[in-house]
Amino acid sequence: MVSRKGNVPGASQRVATSASYSPSLIAGAFPRPNIGAHYKALFTVLFSLCVIFSVTDMLSTAVALRMGLVESNFVLLAIGRALGLDTINTLGLTKIAFITGSFWAASYGVQTKNDKMRTRALLVLSGLVVMLAIVSINNLYWVTVG
Repeated sequence: MVSRKGNVPGASQRVATSASYSPSLIAGAFPRPNIGAHYKALFTVLFSLCVIFSVTDMLSTAVALRMGLVESNFVLLAIGRALGLDTINTLGLTKIAFITGSFWAASYGVQTKNDKMRTRALLVLSGLVVMLAIVSINNLYWVTVG
């Protein structure tokens, strides 16, 4: 509605509000939802799963080695040979590295304000969880069958 000031009651108010309209003010009226609590819970769960699957892998490998089965992870065996460690100590060292790395990724994912970096931390943790779950299930299978 186009009108002159004073001709229509309330027109001065309309002119003032229409003159002060800007998309940024409207966008600012709807704050971005706080999703930090959801990310904190997600990263906590993923880190906990990394720890659980690492411990499961460690224990099931120890049982399998006592049963006479051999370690088939060539990278783990190469690290052990390079450091002069036996299989179980090398496995313990790699589990400490996995847990430390997953803790760092979870902490970084919770604390960062950058959505891309949070997504990358989430992908790293998710990949670790999937890998450790597969390894744990494989070990448990061979321990129960063997």
